[in-house]
Amino acid sequence: MLPPNQRQVITLRDIEGWSAAEVCNVLDISESCCTGRARRYGRRWKITWWSETVPLNQKRMTCKEFVGLVTEYLEGALPPDERERFEAHLAGCDRCPNYLDQMRQTITLVGRLSEDNLDPAASSELLRIFRNWKQR
Repeated sequence: MLPPNQRQVITLRDIEGWSAAEVCNVLDISESCCTGRARRYGRRWKITWWSETVPLNQKRMTCKEFVGLVTEYLEGALPPDERERFEAHLAGCDRCPNYLDQMRQTITLVGRLSEDNLDPAASSELLRIFRNWKQR
């Protein structure tokens, strides 16, 4: 269990999404103190606490998480809880609806292409890029 002062910093900064300046102001601590407390336990604690404490349908989705789930959403492969979070984020975000529309348009346009339309060199280059994508 984390000491209350460290729990406060991590909860406000990493889970609620407050800036370091906001956390420092509310808790009346220096920014270096805030950063130190957050780093001491960091991501591992947040993930453990978050997954054990907050039900999935109550967790706010980030834009980064949204982007990672777009394909599954468009394919209808998201579990109901995840789909609910996805659509809640979509309704409350200014940028993600545009991203989703762009992905739909891309899929529509790319769906018209066949392997025969690609130059063999372009096909090889695309395959090389996709194979190395995870390494970046």
